[in-house]
Amino acid sequence: MKRYQKNIQAAVWSIGLIVLALTHHWWPGIMILVGISMLAGALTRGEEQPALPAEPAADSRPPEPTAPPAPFSPEIDPQAAQAPAYNLNWVPNRCISCGGPLNVSGLKALDSETVVCPFCGTKISRAS
Repeated sequence: MKRYQKNIQAAVWSIGLIVLALTHHWWPGIMILVGISMLAGALTRGEEQPALPAEPAADSRPPEPTAPPAPFSPEIDPQAAQAPAYNLNWVPNRCISCGGPLNVSGLKALDSETVVCPFCGTKISRAS
């Protein structure tokens, strides 16, 4: 903060606290004082002028523009992206642990003999 900004902030707070002490309106008054202080700070704070760039040397040329990097596109193997299809007719309707329904779409099958309950995470195998 610049010196005059600090002086204005100090004056706003000093005058504001004196007014609050004389009127005994502390609760709503302190919030108004904070708002006035913020407003005074915003009004006194101006845009600082950016420093001017140094003069370029007479023999220097502007840099050559470069092409942007190519977007990343990973090679995706269509066979690897698909989960294997298992025959899950043996899966019970309800989880043996929490009782949640297992006939939901997106049921996670670890292999053809084991599925995972989407609600409690219990592994249910064909043998159980």
